Amino acid sequence: MSAELVRGQNLPLPQLQVAVDMTAACPVELVAVLLDAGLKVRDDADVLQRDGNTAAGISVRPLGVDVDLSVIPEQVDRVIVAATVEGGGVERFGAVAAPVARVTAGGSPVAAFTITDLGQERAIQTVELYRRQGAWKVRAVGQGYDGGLDALLRDLGVQLRAPIVDRVRTLLGGPTAPAHTS
Repeated sequence: MSAELVRGQNLPLPQLQVAVDMTAACPVELVAVLLDAGLKVRDDADVLQRDGNTAAGISVRPLGVDVDLSVIPEQVDRVIVAATVEGGGVERFGAVAAPVARVTAGGSPVAAFTITDLGQERAIQTVELYRRQGAWKVRAVGQGYDGGLDALLRDLGVQLRAPIVDRVRTLLGGPTAPAHTS
C-alpha cells in the first residue's frame, strides 16, 4: 500500500531499487541532482538528465527517474528529483493541475506526493532520496523556484547551469537561452 505524503514528510525505503514517476497536466522534464553531505553537488556532472549526463545506478527517462541506491557512491548523500516546465508550452506549474510524484521500491508502491500550492514556479524539487544512519529514505520536498531550473540549480551549487537548462528546454521543445556576448 502506498502512503500519501505531505511536504516535509519522509518514509523509509524498503528496497534499494527505486523509481520516481511524475504525472503532470503539462509537458515536464525531469532532472536528478546528486548532493553531498553539505547539500551541494560535487561537480556539475552530478546533474543528470534524459539524453545527457549519466551516473552509475541512475537513469532519467521521460517522466521518471530510476535509481539503484546500492551503487550510489558513498560521497552522495541525496538524490533530488526535480521537474521543470520551461520550454514545454506552459509558463508555470500554477497554471495547471497539481503534479504528482509516485515512488516505488522493488516495483511496489511506497508513496505518492501531490505537489499543491504552486503558483509562479517554473521548476520544483519534487522528492529527495537520502541516507539517514545507513538507511535510505524518501522525503516529500515540493520546493518551487519562480526563476526556473537555473535558480534551482544555482541553489544546489551548480556552476555551469546554462548548458543544462538549454538541454532541458530543447528536450521539451522550447527555445534555448540567447547566447551571451561580453
